[in-house]
Amino acid sequence: MSRLLFSALIFSVIATVPVLAQRKTQEVIYLKNGSVIRNVYDMQHADSLIRVTTREGSVFVFGPGDIQKMSREFGLRLYKEKGYLFEFDFGILSGRESIRNSFGFNTYQGAVTSFSFAVVNGYRFNRFAGVGLGVGIDGYQEGVITPLFVRGTGYLLKARISPVYALDAGYGFYSPVLNGRTDNRNGMTFHYRGGFMGNAAGGVQVFLGRDVALYMMAGYRMQDYRYEINSERTESSLDQRILFRRMSLRMGFSF
Repeated sequence: MSRLLFSALIFSVIATVPVLAQRKTQEVIYLKNGSVIRNVYDMQHADSLIRVTTREGSVFVFGPGDIQKMSREFGLRLYKEKGYLFEFDFGILSGRESIRNSFGFNTYQGAVTSFSFAVVNGYRFNRFAGVGLGVGIDGYQEGVITPLFVRGTGYLLKARISPVYALDAGYGFYSPVLNGRTDNRNGMTFHYRGGFMGNAAGGVQVFLGRDVALYMMAGYRMQDYRYEINSERTESSLDQRILFRRMSLRMGFSF
């Protein structure tokens, strides 16, 4: 299922880019009284009057002497490109489970899927670049990680549907509330801690209004995870490291 969703996202990006790359222009009429008529669809002359119909269905009637100028211009900006940035998304992390053993090596078994959630607050400088500080919850079979990260994000086209990207980098904390930092089993104490987190993703976003967009992205996530084993019987300790590598499939909203 994860591979199917990933393939669908990639296909959507490839299919929409050629169509949306063309910037649309519109016919604009400036009247001497200061009025501006945009997105002209039809213009008719009758009895020394001009009848103009816009693509939205509005109708205007005036004389030729009322026109100051006519021009063809790019459409007005319809979607948010600058200002406060707020995002929240959720999704799944898919990969192979890492298994610990007493010799300090990691082996891998079947595919596993876990949940992920994040909230980001920041500022969008333009449609290409925005920066925010985020916090989230990532579930793994070995425990729950709480990442604190910086996100760089942006979208590429001035269109309702556009390719979008996100780059995350930060530190994932092993959650003491959900997991506990230490675990005692059979005379052995396990001490857990997190590490570096990085994520790169791309996909498609759809504006639902001027300031609200729905996005879907597929990416690749890495999370460093460490634990220390202390044995009371042998009076020895062992420090191990696991680097989680996961495909991420996410859906969220941007404001």
